[in-house]
Amino acid sequence: MKAGRDYVGIGVGAMVFDDEGRVFLAQRGPSASNERGTWEFPGGKVSFGEKLVEAVTREFVEEYGMIIETTELLGVNDHILREEQEHWVSPTFLARHISGEPRILEPEKCTAIGWFKLDELPEPLSLVTQDDVSMYREKRAGQELPEQAAAVPLSKEQAQEAHETADTPILLTEEQLQAVHIGKLTPLNGPIQLVDYDPAWSPLFEREAERVQAALSERVLLLEHVGSTSVPELAAKPRIDMLLVVPDSSDEAAYVPALEAAAYVLHIREPDWYQHRLFKGPDTDINLHVFSPGCPEIERMLLFRDWLRGHPADRQFYERTKRELARQDWKYVQNYADAKATVVEEIIARAREEAHADSL
Repeated sequence: MKAGRDYVGIGVGAMVFDDEGRVFLAQRGPSASNERGTWEFPGGKVSFGEKLVEAVTREFVEEYGMIIETTELLGVNDHILREEQEHWVSPTFLARHISGEPRILEPEKCTAIGWFKLDELPEPLSLVTQDDVSMYREKRAGQELPEQAAAVPLSKEQAQEAHETADTPILLTEEQLQAVHIGKLTPLNGPIQLVDYDPAWSPLFEREAERVQAALSERVLLLEHVGSTSVPELAAKPRIDMLLVVPDSSDEAAYVPALEAAAYVLHIREPDWYQHRLFKGPDTDINLHVFSPGCPEIERMLLFRDWLRGHPADRQFYERTKRELARQDWKYVQNYADAKATVVEEIIARAREEAHADSL
């Protein structure tokens, strides 16, 4: 059974604007199922169980290394190709470019890309793209559509809330990152380094956990290995993420001196984000995250880790996303981490849905 031929297929696309008001188009390549050589607002097929917005944002990451933010649905077209005997239903969203320099990651599907002014579009355009342009111009003429605007930076607290509901990630500004860092914010001096899973990561965590436990004793309420290095078969940055829960993470006097005596260094203080604190280790590259009981981030970290451990498809999906994003240029590691938020939230939503279904 083939989508578009044996049954009506669904292919979602996006009309993506940059800060200069130009739109992004791609030329269909030799392996495209139809209309080869035409220019289009890119997108792709919708997988079973995948929401339209999830599908189009995923496609832009996988095929062009771009992070986009959808703003509204432009319209839906019936895409009927009588010569090819295909029928597609094609929703198109309006969106804006958030980050990532566009590049062709799947050359068999696409032969050229570019940003174009609306009155200087390349030819020939695909049938759906022709309809989309007409629909956009009609709505703009009727003033149903606002001008495309640049992304507005949010506070860290606003960004966390947005991560849980938005269709695309919120990237924190340099000023926002510096505000929570203790000491000078250090830019990356090269690309993000991802390596294949290393079985040595688990013993490294155990060694660090023993040090933290010895330093804090009964003040340790929970100490877990989290993040990508805690998931077997998942590629990761070779940095051990640890989740530490203490009675009150805002009460630094109760635990920070003890950790500092064991050569841990406080790097991040975020009173507006669940009173989060982050320490670096004495000799192993770690991120020691500290929270208080009841913080929702604790449940999210553990749920995400456990789901990836038991679900290979989502583990591979997450790794593909990470590798695509790692190819881009990032000034700070946190920008790369923020860019993964859309996929992380999508996976967490699936995990919660299954947990809810199991509880019924």
